Order: sequence, then structure tokens, then C-alpha cells
Amino acid sequence: MKLNEMVPGTKIDLKVIQNSYQDDIDDEAPNFLTSVFDILDDSTFEMQMPIQGGQVILLPVNTQYEAVFIMENGLYKATCTVINRYKKDNFYLLRATLTTELMKYQRRQFYRFPCNVQMIYSALSEENAKLGSMGEIRTSMKEGPSGMVVRGYGTILDISGGGLRFSSSFDLSQVKYLYLQFSIEVGGEKKTLEQVGRLLESKKLEGSNKHMNRVKILFKDTDYQELIVRYIFEGERRLRQEGTR
Repeated sequence: MKLNEMVPGTKIDLKVIQNSYQDDIDDEAPNFLTSVFDILDDSTFEMQMPIQGGQVILLPVNTQYEAVFIMENGLYKATCTVINRYKKDNFYLLRATLTTELMKYQRRQFYRFPCNVQMIYSALSEENAKLGSMGEIRTSMKEGPSGMVVRGYGTILDISGGGLRFSSSFDLSQVKYLYLQFSIEVGGEKKTLEQVGRLLESKKLEGSNKHMNRVKILFKDTDYQELIVRYIFEGERRLRQEGTR
């Protein structure tokens, strides 16, 4: 994959890995979501400054980032250095140069987009969770026992291309896999998503009867993964537009 094969609008997930005043950045360094603005040559490109909470994030120059480019045919990763930042035609831009080659990459944790989305969940057996499609899982759930199955409603608080965090009224710490169903708006249309999640953590919130749960989504249909990424970018675009009014 070559940089000049990219097109403006290509989505980028950025994470700081080194800057001019701190050699090592810990694993909790935040991710930033942005997109390619223009390709200048075979190693230099412009990208829009990320927006969070309606505010432009002025990322520092002379800083190295891990950049994951989200393409229709997969993900490509490279290290890049931000060498300049400026405003052009009412766009706030970063100029960056690649310091490594673009390489095919398997998905990692993405930028988490804050949201408030209602969700239905139900505990899944490991056997059901490992079935090949959501159709098979739904059939198996209908044919299985209808007794004391853990199920309920939750609220998704943030979501990424790889997982989500949601609140629930029940303690799910003894649950390993979940059936998840929720709806998001993409391209002006309501999309209902059904997926399997593996519970990473469930803990009670102090001073509350709510529990906080972190889930890794085990996508049975990668089209749903792309829908979530599009939902995040459309949400960020709305925040960007609100921030420039």
C-alpha cells in the first residue's frame, strides 16, 4: 500500500507514541479520530485536526504517532511525525510525514466515541457465542432453555470500532459472553445491529445501583463494524460543524 493511493476523506485513528518532551508514552495515551485532507507526495500528507466535544484539538508538532488508516479493503498502519499545523480555507490542518512504510494491520482498540444508546443484552453460552453467524445464534437461543437466563436493558456510554462500554442494573461479572442488540443512525437511516460481545469487566459504581461493563465485540458480520466506524465519524463531523458555528 502506498500513501498516494489514499484519497481525501480516508479515516485515520491516531495515537501518540513519542513527543519532543517525553520519550515514552504509556498505553493509556488517548486515541484521536481524524481523516486525510490531502496527499502532498509519496510520504507527506495533510489531515484535519481532530475534534472532541466540539473543540479542535491542537496536537503538538514534532510528535510521533501511530496512524491506522481505515480503508474499504482493511487497515494499514504506519508511524508518522507531525511537522506543522496551520489553517487553510477554514480548515485546521496537520502536516505529517510517514517515518515507516504502510503495512497491513489487524484491528486494535479504536478511539472511543461518547454516546447514549439504549441496548438489549442477553447472556450467551460459550457454545452459542462461537457459532458462525448471528442467524445460527438466534436459532440456538430460541431452541435453548428459557429459564433463568440473564437478560436486560443497558445504556451504551461509549463505543469504538472494537468494543463498547455500557451501564446495567445487574451484576454481569459471572457472564462471559453476551448477545447485544442496539440501533444507531448512519447516513440518515436507523440501523439495528446484533452482535456477540465478550465481557472484559463488570464492576459496581460507587454510590449507585448501576454496574459498568466493558465489552469486546466479536463481529460475526464485518459490515456492522464498518457501520459503527461510520456512526462515529458522522458523530464527530456533527461536533466539528457545531464547533465552527
